[in-house]
Amino acid sequence: ETTTRLESLTCLFCNMHFDIVFDSLLTNADLAEHGLQRLNLGGNHVSQRAGVILGRILARTSSLSVLLLQHMHFEKGAFAEIMRGVIENSSPDLEFFLDFSHSNIGPTGARGLHEITSEKHKTGEKITRIRRLLVPHCELGVSGVIDFCSAALQMPSLEELHLGANVRNERFKNAMPAGVAIKRLLDPGAMPNLRILSVAGAVAGPRDSWKSLCLKNALLPAVKALSQNDTLQEFDISSNKRGT
Repeated sequence: ETTTRLESLTCLFCNMHFDIVFDSLLTNADLAEHGLQRLNLGGNHVSQRAGVILGRILARTSSLSVLLLQHMHFEKGAFAEIMRGVIENSSPDLEFFLDFSHSNIGPTGARGLHEITSEKHKTGEKITRIRRLLVPHCELGVSGVIDFCSAALQMPSLEELHLGANVRNERFKNAMPAGVAIKRLLDPGAMPNLRILSVAGAVAGPRDSWKSLCLKNALLPAVKALSQNDTLQEFDISSNKRGT
C-alpha cells in the first residue's frame, strides 16, 4: 500500500474538468482525508457537480484546511455546495482559511450560504471551524453583503472577514441595509473572535464595474459601533468615496 506525501496541489488557470480531478481525490481516501492540506485552483471553472464532489471531500477531510479559489467561475449552486462541505466538517482540530476573492459568487451564492447557516441556526449548531473568509470583488451586491453578514454571525470562530468591493454605486437609502448588516458584526458579543474586518472598496481595474463598495455614509453605524466593540483590531473602510 502506497501512502501519499502530497500536501499541496496547485492548478491555476488550467481550464480543467474538475469533476474528474475531484472524483480522483475522493476515491483516494488517504490523500483527500489525511494528506492534502492546501488546494489552490484559482482562475478556473467549477461546475455544479464539481462543487458537490469538492464539498464531499471537505466534509470528510481532517487535513485540507487552506482553500484558495480566487478568480473562479462557479456554476449555479457550486459555491454553496463547497461551503456546505466546510460547514459539515466534524474534524475537531481543523481550522479553515477560505479565499474566494474575485470570483462570481453573486447574490445567488450568498443566498445559498445564508440558507445553509440558517439551517444550522435552527438546530442550535454553531459553525466553529472557519477562521478566515475572504470574498472581496465577488459581485455580491447589497443583498449578498447582507446574507454574508448574517451567515458570519453563525460563525463565532471567525477571525478575519473581507467583504470589500461588492456593491455598485448605490444611493444611501439602498446601501443602508448593508451598512446596518456590517454594524451587527460589531455589536458587543456578536463576533467574539473577529479581529480583522475589511469592507474596503479598492478599485480593481479601469473596466471593473464593481469598482467601489460604495457604502460611504451607510458605514456610519458600523463606525459608531466600534466604541462598544472590544475585540476588533483592524477595520478597513478605505475607498468608500462613492455613493451619497
